Amino acid sequence: MNIIRNIQLLVLAVLLGCGAAGCSLFDDFGDTKSRNNPGNGNNESDGGSDASTDSDTDSDSDTDSDTDGDTDSDADTDTDTDADTDTDSDSDSDSDSDCTGQPDFTPCSVITFPDRDYDICVNENCVSPGCDGTTCNVPGPHFPLADSNQRACYDDTSELGVCPVASGDFFGQDAQYGWDFTHDISERFSRTEPEANEPVVEDAVTGLMWQGCTNPMTGSDCQDESPDDTIWTQAPVVCEGLEWAGFSDWRLPDPFELMSLVNRFIYGSSSFTAYFPNMVADYYWTTATTASSKDYGWAVSFNYGTMREYGKNGTYYVLCVRGTPDTAPSPRFVRTMPVTGQSVVEDNATGLVWQGCARGRTGSACEIGSPETFTWMDALAECEGLDWGGRQDWRLPGIIELASIIDFTSYSPCIDSDAFSINAPDDWFWTSTTYAGSFGFAWTVDFELGRMFGEVKTFEGMIRCVADSDK
Repeated sequence: MNIIRNIQLLVLAVLLGCGAAGCSLFDDFGDTKSRNNPGNGNNESDGGSDASTDSDTDSDSDTDSDTDGDTDSDADTDTDTDADTDTDSDSDSDSDSDCTGQPDFTPCSVITFPDRDYDICVNENCVSPGCDGTTCNVPGPHFPLADSNQRACYDDTSELGVCPVASGDFFGQDAQYGWDFTHDISERFSRTEPEANEPVVEDAVTGLMWQGCTNPMTGSDCQDESPDDTIWTQAPVVCEGLEWAGFSDWRLPDPFELMSLVNRFIYGSSSFTAYFPNMVADYYWTTATTASSKDYGWAVSFNYGTMREYGKNGTYYVLCVRGTPDTAPSPRFVRTMPVTGQSVVEDNATGLVWQGCARGRTGSACEIGSPETFTWMDALAECEGLDWGGRQDWRLPGIIELASIIDFTSYSPCIDSDAFSINAPDDWFWTSTTYAGSFGFAWTVDFELGRMFGEVKTFEGMIRCVADSDK
C-alpha cells in the first residue's frame, strides 16, 4: 500500500473514532425467539440474539422441543446520535466512480477501514462484502447453482425405496430434478494439496475454490490444530490475511457461496465429509449483515443445514473461499405476462423461470386473490400440474433454487419487489427438499427475514413454482 493510501486510512480511522478493536458502531440488543421444528437445531443455544421482531406463533403439529435458546436479555438502548451518517458501509466517498454503469460483481477498488482486497460493484457502488451494512451484501449468486445432493425420495414420514412416477403422490421431489439427477458427486468436487498440509477443494459446478480445512486447522485430513471460532467482524479479516496453498486472495464467503456446500442428504454433519474432513458441526459466518438489524450477521449451519441470523458478537467458525465472480447480467430479473393475469419472472443469473405471483394470486401486480397454502405433498402436485403463463413444465423448487431469490438487502419481504411485485408475501414457502434430520419434515424458506428451516410436511405453506428457462 502506498503512502497516500496509508494517510487516507489513518484519516478515515480518526474520523470514525476507530481503535484497535475496529469500527463497529452498533451494540447487540436482546430478543428471544423460539421455533419448534428440528431445522433450527435441537436444543441448540446460540451465542447471539435473534434479530427477528416477528411474533411467529406457528401452531403446526411439530412437537420437537427445540427452543433455540436465544435468551440474551441485553437491553441496550444505545441512541447514539453521532453526526457521522456514513454507517451503512465503511467505504470512502469516491466509491461510486468505478461502478457507474457497471454490472454487479464487476471488480473495483475502494478504501475501507479495515481495508480489504475483495471489492465489487453492487448497485453501481463499489463495496467490500463484509462491511457493517446491508449495502455491502451481494445481490444474488454469481455462479451456476449447485444442487443439494439429495439423492433419495420420501413420503410424509420415511424414505421411499423407489422414487414416485409422474402423476403419482409425492412426484416432483428434489432428487428427481437438477444436476444430481444425472451426475455423481465425484464429478463435482476434487480435493488436492498444492502445498504440504494445506489442502484445497475445487467445485466444478460453481467454479469456486475452498480452503480445505476450517480455520486454522491444517493437515491432509485437517487433523492438526483446533478449529477457532471468532466474532463476525473478525471473520473477513481472517480470510483476508490467509496465505494458504500458495494463494493469498482468500475471502469470507457470501451466503449463496456458503450455502452451496451444505449436503442435504445427511444430517448431524451437513457437509461433504469426503472432501471437507473434520468440519465442525456448527455455524459458519458469511459476509452478509441482516437487513432487519446491523447488529446481526448471517450464518450457515453444517450440523442441521439451516441458515439464520446471529449477533455479531457471537463466535462462530470460518471457512475461506477464492474465485473471481462472474459479472451479473443486467437486468437480472425480467417480468413479463405471456397470459393475461399470469406473470412470469425470468432470472438471467440462474437460468430459472419463476411463477410471478405466489400461488393463489393473479394480476399484473399479483393484486387479485389471496395466497393459497398447501401441505408438502399437495405443494408438489400443485406445481407439477400447474398451467401458468403458457407453460406446463413447472415444479416445486429445491432449496438451492428457492434460496437463490432471497434479497439480503431487504426484509418483510426479502425478495425483489420490482420483479416479484409489491404484493409478494413475507411468509414461509415450501421447497421440494426433504429435511435429512427427520423425513417427516421438508425445507422451507422464510421470505420475511431470509431464514431456512425444516417444517413438518403436514404444515400448510405457500408455494412459488419454478421451471427451467428455454434459453
